[in-house]
Amino acid sequence: MTFEMPTKRELAFEASAAARVVRREVGELEKLQRKAGADFERFRELALEFYGQHPAFVAEAMVLKPDEAIDYCATRIARVPEKAEHVAVWLERLARSGAADLIEIRGACVRAVLRDRERRKGSA
Repeated sequence: MTFEMPTKRELAFEASAAARVVRREVGELEKLQRKAGADFERFRELALEFYGQHPAFVAEAMVLKPDEAIDYCATRIARVPEKAEHVAVWLERLARSGAADLIEIRGACVRAVLRDRERRKGSA
């Protein structure tokens, strides 16, 4: 099975798209935090609503299948902090590593597609 290495241009596109998704994600979550004020439970509700809508943007920006984008957002939902004092650290980590997470997901999806193509060629 052979995999073609992505070009520098493709890697740059992927990194740019992932950074855009994460900037939007962090920016929206910060807005929601301000909107909720001291009401942490309200923030959690708003964050969960946001992640319910976010997969469409993630799928489009990262060129992912809808279910792959939903899985990404489900992972994020699972990481929404349980306590108000953890939100700042969570957002900082998301800003720092979120793009890398998306790039990893995208890479795994591309490899799966290529493996599937190779299997189909072998069985034809």
